[in-house]
Amino acid sequence: MSSRPRLVVQKYGVSVRDVRGIVNVCRRIKRAVESGQRIVAVISSLGQDTDDLAELAFRIKGGMAKPAARELDMLMASGEATTAPLVAIGLQGMGVWAVALSGLQAGIETDAAYGSAEVLRVRPLRVRRALEAGIVPVVAGFQGATEDLDVTTLGRGGGDVTAVRLAAELGADQCEIYVSYQGIRTADPHLVPDARVLSHITYEEALELSNTGLHMWQPRAVELARQFHVPVHLRPVGRPDGGTRIVEEVPELMKRTVCAIGHQDGIGQIRVAGVPDRPGAGADLLEPLTACDITANVISHTAGCGLSFIVRESELDEALRAVAPAARAIGASATAVSDVVEVSAVGTGMHGGSGVAARMFRTLADHGIAIETVASSDIRITCIIRRRHQASAVRALHDAFGLSQP
Repeated sequence: MSSRPRLVVQKYGVSVRDVRGIVNVCRRIKRAVESGQRIVAVISSLGQDTDDLAELAFRIKGGMAKPAARELDMLMASGEATTAPLVAIGLQGMGVWAVALSGLQAGIETDAAYGSAEVLRVRPLRVRRALEAGIVPVVAGFQGATEDLDVTTLGRGGGDVTAVRLAAELGADQCEIYVSYQGIRTADPHLVPDARVLSHITYEEALELSNTGLHMWQPRAVELARQFHVPVHLRPVGRPDGGTRIVEEVPELMKRTVCAIGHQDGIGQIRVAGVPDRPGAGADLLEPLTACDITANVISHTAGCGLSFIVRESELDEALRAVAPAARAIGASATAVSDVVEVSAVGTGMHGGSGVAARMFRTLADHGIAIETVASSDIRITCIIRRRHQASAVRALHDAFGLSQP
């Protein structure tokens, strides 16, 4: 008795920026079908269509007021709703049975948070029927619909969310995300030219790297892949192989204590000195940020001494204005520091407590780089350093952990 053909969800974004790209995508899907795979294609909009539509909406509306969220979402979703049928038509012209489906038709049900809707459930009845009939469903990504059938968009990385949720609901063998880069590397190649592409990485490592600025795939999609146990393959558009697989567990021979060195610039730090040693002092300082919708990261708090945290550099002044009154109220003082960056070592091998922190600190010290603040999780150690040391710190740590070696 023959086994059931592999089911693969393929998501295309930058690949469909023009007619030539659409034709190439159709050829790739056709080859996959001819190899015996069952394919569900998730498609993004043509090139800059989404940005162009948003600009047009603001011009039509006039003035400074933002267009109504419901109508704006309906408009923004039309980019993918245009590209998906073009891909289906291209496949049909190549002799491959295909059907284009909107997010609504594919069963993507969301809440009514227009512009950044959350997927509540997926009921892909028409997708399943197409697959059973030997037809390739071509789904418009980035969109869904409310219970009242109002069109919604899923926010940044929404096409990846569509692909992962469909793969989870369909029980797909794999979700392939076609990307414009070679895969997740051991460091930023602009700083470390010999940084390697990682063939495998865990969900946890991918999530941590996405918070360091190194990993280009959307954290929300990574979290969903982990939640639903969806094996993901980030595949470079220009190569038939390669890329990075995001999985539950990296094969034993490929495991490392530290898998990559990430960095994050475009940040600023708030430092609060003289924080009293009493319950609730930290909460008093951080709660004002919530009202400003500012997220604090890399939080370091020493009882009876001080507290520091990182925010986006563009939000630094506003964060200081929010925290300063709260600091004065408890007898402390707050200052802002703008010339800092994060440098992080990430790897599931840290679970065993194998001296990563000591090696990281010694490496930075040997290169004359002072550490301003340290924060850590189970698989990540982050040091805040001065911006001028960013490149040398990343290169030194990459070398110290032997990440150029396969």
